[in-house]
Amino acid sequence: MHRSYPSRKQHISTRKHSPLVAKKRPAARPPVPPYQRISYATPGTDARRRRAICDNKKPTSREDINLSDIDRSFDCDGDIDSNVEMDCDSDGSGFYWEEEDTLLTDLLDGPLGRDKDQYLDALADSLQEPFHDQGHLLKKEIAETLVPTHNHVKNIFSTLEKSVDPVFGHGISKFNEGCKRMETTMLAQYNDLNDLHKATQNKITKSLEELKVEYARRDELWINLKASIDAIVNPTLESISDSPAKLEQAIAKLDKQAKSLESRSKDMSSVKKGLQDLFKAS
Repeated sequence: MHRSYPSRKQHISTRKHSPLVAKKRPAARPPVPPYQRISYATPGTDARRRRAICDNKKPTSREDINLSDIDRSFDCDGDIDSNVEMDCDSDGSGFYWEEEDTLLTDLLDGPLGRDKDQYLDALADSLQEPFHDQGHLLKKEIAETLVPTHNHVKNIFSTLEKSVDPVFGHGISKFNEGCKRMETTMLAQYNDLNDLHKATQNKITKSLEELKVEYARRDELWINLKASIDAIVNPTLESISDSPAKLEQAIAKLDKQAKSLESRSKDMSSVKKGLQDLFKAS
């Protein structure tokens, strides 16, 4: 259930007929701005005291409330409102309950249920002027920043139009584009050449490794060939070195045999002759 703010007149009538009576009043304090009165809506002892002041007469609808009355009820310049504000903001030791029923009713009813929309409207109205001033300052700062910038840019463009040759600038732009294209082409060629160089280096390294393996194989084959040749030639050389002695021995033996055959040849001729005679006789 939402409760509405009472008007100034209702505050006055509530002040006259309220069951709460302040026996001791504190010293007068300076006015409190509206944005510092947010605690007025918080539940607690002070809220219950304010509610007791405003319970006797309440508006029946939203249309009965006037925001200006609410704003004036927050203002502490008037005697009655300032007294009510001082009553509400003072500590609990300065108030005394005249009737036990009032204390019981306050404890049973609980915290004050006020209309938050109305409070926010009043708060928005109180903040409208600071926001308006801040907006004006921001607009002024933006204008002070943008106007010199606009003038500076305008002067730069006018200077460029007077001092810069469009044909020369166009030529420089074309030359720059050509240089960029040449740079891109040379960079691509360099990358291709670098890739080929790396591939060639890898291929040469691989070929050197294979060549080392082949050289090792060749050395192994040469060693094996040398061993085989030695195995064949050494016995031949040894036999050749022994051949002259054997040849001399064979020649000497043949001479002996020839001599023995010559001595026997005479005997053989006589034998032949005898045999021929025998053959003829037969």
